[in-house]
Amino acid sequence: MSLGVCVPDLIARGKIGEKHAGEVRALYDDLLRQYDGRMGREAAEALATQQALAAWEKGLKQGRREKLLQLKRQMAMLAEARTGYRGADPQGVISGKAMEAFLAYDGRASYANVEYREEAIRKLALGQLYGLLERHRADLLGNVRHKSDLLDVVRELFGGDTGNLNAREIAGAWRETADGLRQRFNAAGGSIGKREDWGLPQSHDAQRVGSVTPEAWIGEVRPMLDRAKMLDERTALPLTDQQLDVLLRDVYENIVSEGWVGRQPGRAGAKMLANRRAEHRVLHFKDAETWIGYNDKFGQASPWDAMMGHVRGMSRDIALMEVLGPNPAATVRWMKDVATKDAMTRGTNADRRRAKKSADMIDRLYGVISGDADQVGSETLAHLGSALRNWQAATKLGSAVIASMSDAGTATLTRRMNGLAALTQLTDMAGQLSLIDPKARVTARRMGIIGDEFTGRAAGAGRVMLDELTGGRLSTSSEGVRGRIRHGAQLANESTRRLADGTLRISGLNAWTQAGREAMGKEFAATFAERADTAFNDLPEAFRGFFERYGMGSREWDTLRATAPNKAGGYDAIWPAMVADKGVGTRVMEAMLTEIDFAVPTGGLRQRAIVGGYKRGTIMGELVRTGFQFKMFPVTVMVMHGMRMLDQPSGWRMAKYGVGFLAATTLMGALAVQGAELVKGRDPIALLDDEGGLRTDFWWKAMLKGGGLGVFGDVVNASTNQYGQDVGDLTAGPGFGTIQNVADLAWGRKAKDAEGNDVRVHDVARFLKRETPVIGSLWYTRAAWERIALDQLGELQHESYADSYGRLEKRAREDGTAYWMPPGVRGPVRAPDLLGASPDGEPIDGEEPQM
Repeated sequence: MSLGVCVPDLIARGKIGEKHAGEVRALYDDLLRQYDGRMGREAAEALATQQALAAWEKGLKQGRREKLLQLKRQMAMLAEARTGYRGADPQGVISGKAMEAFLAYDGRASYANVEYREEAIRKLALGQLYGLLERHRADLLGNVRHKSDLLDVVRELFGGDTGNLNAREIAGAWRETADGLRQRFNAAGGSIGKREDWGLPQSHDAQRVGSVTPEAWIGEVRPMLDRAKMLDERTALPLTDQQLDVLLRDVYENIVSEGWVGRQPGRAGAKMLANRRAEHRVLHFKDAETWIGYNDKFGQASPWDAMMGHVRGMSRDIALMEVLGPNPAATVRWMKDVATKDAMTRGTNADRRRAKKSADMIDRLYGVISGDADQVGSETLAHLGSALRNWQAATKLGSAVIASMSDAGTATLTRRMNGLAALTQLTDMAGQLSLIDPKARVTARRMGIIGDEFTGRAAGAGRVMLDELTGGRLSTSSEGVRGRIRHGAQLANESTRRLADGTLRISGLNAWTQAGREAMGKEFAATFAERADTAFNDLPEAFRGFFERYGMGSREWDTLRATAPNKAGGYDAIWPAMVADKGVGTRVMEAMLTEIDFAVPTGGLRQRAIVGGYKRGTIMGELVRTGFQFKMFPVTVMVMHGMRMLDQPSGWRMAKYGVGFLAATTLMGALAVQGAELVKGRDPIALLDDEGGLRTDFWWKAMLKGGGLGVFGDVVNASTNQYGQDVGDLTAGPGFGTIQNVADLAWGRKAKDAEGNDVRVHDVARFLKRETPVIGSLWYTRAAWERIALDQLGELQHESYADSYGRLEKRAREDGTAYWMPPGVRGPVRAPDLLGASPDGEPIDGEEPQM
């Protein structure tokens, strides 16, 4: 019996609903048209019926599986929110904070969150691709290294034989990693079929595609496609010419509308996340050359960026599905509704207020995770705002590595908190920085302790800036004046991004940050191996507490310690990437990465969500992002460690943690203060005053510097910090300071002449001191730049410029130090007095320094 006859009978017997009946009948008719003429009518009807029913049954099973997984996950979340959140009452009102904790880290929650699940999955995948990252990561100019070899990798992925053994090995690692992500995606509820001939995901630039008509785009793409691989996903049959044209038009409209086709305003995305990923494989190019050709003309990324984007996107989607179920958007709505309904019907007014705040925060957090918060108003304004902030990194963060010495303090405290060896932090970091024996460094990276700078983002900048320093592919469109302005803004953004990234690399901040993270990861892995013979209940309390805080116990520990140690780094180590049970390995990795972020603080999801409600490319959005620049790092440090202190089980432990934090960061802050003095061309500050007592002002500065204030710590007791910024610059945001500096240079700033009259000064030296990238920012060139170049320039422009030298030397003596490279120097300079003996200093030109 053909499907055309039996559909009414299936409806009558309740086997199929009206909606599904229409879908099945449409599929049957489509198949019948393809088979009719190729075989007898009866055979065509029979085959079309068989395949339509099989496709319907497969889709029905997948839909039922997704619904079951969704329900199972939501019930588990409900139980975790009631029992796994410290302070929650299992019989009381469900806490909105407990629901937030499924999205972002909260020290009171022992269950997994999307933030660190995504990072764990991504870092483990990148560890598998370390050969690719090491060979092809961006150079100092932001260009991909060994580009020709990377193109050979693409050719190998599309089945070519390039004869390049290195490219073949990297292509094999990519296939293995990509397929591992595919399998994990499917295990979480997805349905992506395995294709042996799949090479790379295809990226599309909406502006480039939208610059041509649908017909022109289809005409360009059609000859590039391998028709034998362009299959109807419902029937697995090759697409007809008509079906292909319909498909390509749908793809075109989806690209240029950025996914808004078929989406109704006010409603969440139409498709369940579990069903989306297969669409990224819909276009199948004939070979590597056609893939490269399309990418050059319509893509937004290089092959490198396409790979990194695929890992990043898949890791995010897998994390969302594993924590929230196959339909995360629906679960987010459910989370808000459950907490709000419980508070409204069973709670107090305070509960109701908290539920509303949590609902707003859940939206903000999910917006950042899903990318909805990255919606852009004006692309030109967004590029200009990003360029301004990139400029701040290039001109203000060249010496930030000095302030980052306090990392050793927070790392030592975090090691003690987790029962790890606490006094070897600095030596372990030095070992990771060693160029003589890189085995330990390479091992840690292959096991997933890998910095974001390897994938294209400046990790050092990510610690202190709100923006990730990424720039999109430059558009070649020049649609009149507006097109040229937009292109200019893109060029400014890309140029300053590369400048900032290069500055942070050559300053050593990226290397220092990564060394701190690797040292912490290495200590965890080595301690796992060292204590592998110890039962869980016999572990030291602090080390056992590491597992218990993250909801793990004897089962996870027994699984972890059963893993044979790795000796590649020159020491016994058990890394989460080696654990056979991937669920346990991922959970341990999440916990490790969270603690690594406590050791080497970075801006987290909650910090990004603060500004997530303000759209990029709008006036308010850019003002907020520029105003918050450099402020997230101190906020992150204080919030993370402050909350951990308050979460301690007793007042004694709170005090102990607080004192430990203050002591560790103050000691390292002292090193940072002394390092900043050397950068300014001054000797380290004397630790004793003229009467032999401790200099309390120095230790006050050290406490502020090490306690998370970073670039702010210098301005508390002085008018400017080590970057030449004053309180106003840092309060309003350094970007606004740059705008003011440009205005002062162009129109002049108010000043007094020798007679005390008001004048307007166009101070070039002052401007260059504050706004020179690289040489004027880097800690090892800044003093020489100011003394050799700017002092002479200032004297040439203003006769009274040299009068400031005396004031600077007097201020140095008041601070307990002296210049080893004094202002206005003309000849050789002496070596710094590293003992901080507080020399008296010599008067300028035989006269006492003037006020």
